[in-house]
Amino acid sequence: MVVRRSRPGLVWVTCAALAVVVALPSCTFLVSDDPIRCFTEAGAPDPCPEDRTCVSGFCVPAPTCTGSTELCNGRDDDCDQRVDEGHDDDGDGFTWCGGGATEEVDCDDSRADVHPGSLDGTTAAAPETCDARDNDCDMRVDESPSTLCDGGEQCFPGVGCAPPNCTLPGFECNDGDSCDVSQTPAVCVVGVCTPTSCAAPMVCDPRSGSCVHPMPLDSPCTISAQCAEGACMPAAALTGGTGSVCAASCCRDSECPVGRVCWASPRGGRACVLPSAIGSATGPGALGSACTRSDECGSSRCLDGYCREACTGPPDCNAPQSCVLLHSEDIAPEKVLACAMGPGGAPVGESCATDPCASGLCVDRVEAGGPVCLGGCRTTADCPAELYCGGLLLGQGTAATNLQACLPRIHSGGGVTGDACSNGWSCRDLACIGQRCADTCCNNAQCPASAACVPVSRGRGAYEMRCVPRW
Repeated sequence: MVVRRSRPGLVWVTCAALAVVVALPSCTFLVSDDPIRCFTEAGAPDPCPEDRTCVSGFCVPAPTCTGSTELCNGRDDDCDQRVDEGHDDDGDGFTWCGGGATEEVDCDDSRADVHPGSLDGTTAAAPETCDARDNDCDMRVDESPSTLCDGGEQCFPGVGCAPPNCTLPGFECNDGDSCDVSQTPAVCVVGVCTPTSCAAPMVCDPRSGSCVHPMPLDSPCTISAQCAEGACMPAAALTGGTGSVCAASCCRDSECPVGRVCWASPRGGRACVLPSAIGSATGPGALGSACTRSDECGSSRCLDGYCREACTGPPDCNAPQSCVLLHSEDIAPEKVLACAMGPGGAPVGESCATDPCASGLCVDRVEAGGPVCLGGCRTTADCPAELYCGGLLLGQGTAATNLQACLPRIHSGGGVTGDACSNGWSCRDLACIGQRCADTCCNNAQCPASAACVPVSRGRGAYEMRCVPRW
């Protein structure tokens, strides 16, 4: 028997061995013991019965959907009439695999302000902003730097929006001139210093060729050469202030001068600060003693009811304690990594579906196969092989906290600090700044001698500690 549908409601049938003929006002069809042949036409419905489908000229049983784990592949694997659900961590409408279309791959599925445009044109790509990221996923970072900022400012790698001056790349002084950073903005003047030509206590800034005063911590600065120790860091990354100040990066309190604490700002910066700068003070409470306020503690931090020292990762804590996410009693950020007994035993990178994490940080990460333990880190060396150390945003608005954490690796790049790159996907730690990879860090010891560990803007008031060139 042959079934052919020429238009809705009319079926033509040819039969070699006829069993039964049934006639209706709108159609005629045959029922036969022979295999049913069929012909399909473009745009026409399948001519076979509902439980069959036309394949290679015959009506064969329609395949049934066998539910399985939903993968990011552009198909409905779990048979729920939805495709790639659960593979869009940041909720921006784009998955990390792009549903099989490379043009729609979300190049950073942890940030809703980073995504490509849709192929059908219904959703535009995220606007490119001055944050050392590929916001629109076009494999370029901070393109058109002269148009990304307002008020005559320009976008500079690792700096952000700033008025052009001779301390910034592309605006250096001519040979024979030097950059006078004592003026605002810095200007070029005649003369170049040498390591021995500056009168004490001034020192020669090798980048600008100017004699500058080395200044103590917390002093306003323009470039790192002005700082007697540490580097020139944006105050917004540390305490929310304006301008830049001399500050020393750190991993833990013991690395700071007496009277200072290693402050992990909710904005992502990390440096030795005076307790008063974070609204606290130094008290008599020893580590582990009960408290209700941070100024009762020698560490200037009261977390989950006890005086504790902030940490960046497991190496900062003595067993059996872990680097655990705790609640701050009275100082933002509300959540802080500190040395304490963890709520469970599951290590970083392992599933927390049944056993709570030792770090107290269980996050549902689809690319990791479900809920997985994340945890603090100083560098990628602190993380399991399948993870890398990067920025993790917890919460929203004023309650948001930026942490350094071991994150599932969604990229194959292996470039380290100083290696040439075109975008973050080329780099091990997913950061390409000034066309050079920049590793995650918490102090200068983790960076090459030519680089310093400083806060780098990631946009919208958030920062990451990265190894960038000193000058």
